[in-house]
Amino acid sequence: MAKNNRVALLLNANMAYDRGIITGISSFLKNGTPWNLFIGEQNLFSIDDFSKWQGDGVIADFDHPEIRDAIKSRNIPVVGISSSEMVANTMQDYPVVMSDNKQIINMAARFLKMRRYTHLAFCGYPNRPFNDWSANREQLLRDWCERNQCAYSQFSAKDNIDTWDSDLQCLCDWLSRLPKPVGIIAANDVRARQLSYACQLANISIPEDVSIMGIDDDELNCTLSLPTLTSVRQGTRAMGYLAASLLQPLMDGKNLAKRHHYVQPERVIGRDSTDFFHFKDNLVRGALSLIRINQGNIKVKQILAELGCSRGAIDNKFHDELGMSLHAYLLDSQLNLALELLVDTEQTLSEIAKVVGFSSPQYLSCAIKKRWNMTPGMLREQKGVTNRELAPLIEDEGEILKEA
Repeated sequence: MAKNNRVALLLNANMAYDRGIITGISSFLKNGTPWNLFIGEQNLFSIDDFSKWQGDGVIADFDHPEIRDAIKSRNIPVVGISSSEMVANTMQDYPVVMSDNKQIINMAARFLKMRRYTHLAFCGYPNRPFNDWSANREQLLRDWCERNQCAYSQFSAKDNIDTWDSDLQCLCDWLSRLPKPVGIIAANDVRARQLSYACQLANISIPEDVSIMGIDDDELNCTLSLPTLTSVRQGTRAMGYLAASLLQPLMDGKNLAKRHHYVQPERVIGRDSTDFFHFKDNLVRGALSLIRINQGNIKVKQILAELGCSRGAIDNKFHDELGMSLHAYLLDSQLNLALELLVDTEQTLSEIAKVVGFSSPQYLSCAIKKRWNMTPGMLREQKGVTNRELAPLIEDEGEILKEA
């Protein structure tokens, strides 16, 4: 009979990022792994509790310096979670599951560039020991803008600002000075919501003058903000699942040959804060507006009738502005919406086909397979459930696991 391991989670369940990790851990346990999980009464297993706790393993947020120090004082199997490359490098004796910040920034920046933003900005946090991940994302966006010939700005948060009011005034001043239009990527959704409020105070229009993107897809922060916030959904559930799958062999007395494991973000969740396209041509703007209003459920001939133009004329404009035809853009919009519905809802393929404007579920299935090289069922299982394919990470004991 398998041992019922006692595992502590040094994670803050009040934060959306950590809740995603915990959800992934829960999915791992549903496979039949016998663990008893320990989380503090305030949804954060405290350092004091941990110093006295007797158990078999730990999954911990390494981005907190106090947690890292507490881990080093104990001889116990640990898997870390981190968004900081520097933190991971300082904890080389431990396996670390990491956010792929490079892919997060690439995904966010490409999303804004597709909306014709040539000036991007980053809004992060003061450079303190627990904010290394913010500084890393800032540098990655700076590098991306240099490679892609985009103008770049950043918010230089001051270390000595400790009140929300003083920080808010600094944000308002910075936003007012920025050239418009500008697309801003915030370090996380909390910062994005602060930016949104600062824009209201400074009478700056969102998204016409400033488009805002967050990171984490914290539904509470994103949907309570006015306008609602676009955000990059990280693969937190997959991170939690992977962390749990790595901790189990450690508790079984094995070592892991590979220390750093990166998990890519899932996708951008578009909302009102970026719902604007800075295109020169009126026909292109009009077509995109019709596609957006109808959520992709519109035919090319209907768009042509609404705009009073020919297929050749609008295709020429689309190729000039977007490098693709109107039909190709419409199909891309329909498939992206179909992906969201596959992943985030339990609707059948027939229901999804009707929503996104496909004539049949069979046609939608063929289009999905051509786009992602997977059937709708495979896509839903891999993206919508946290038990994505982990075999390449843990199955080969000759490479990944070695006897202690």
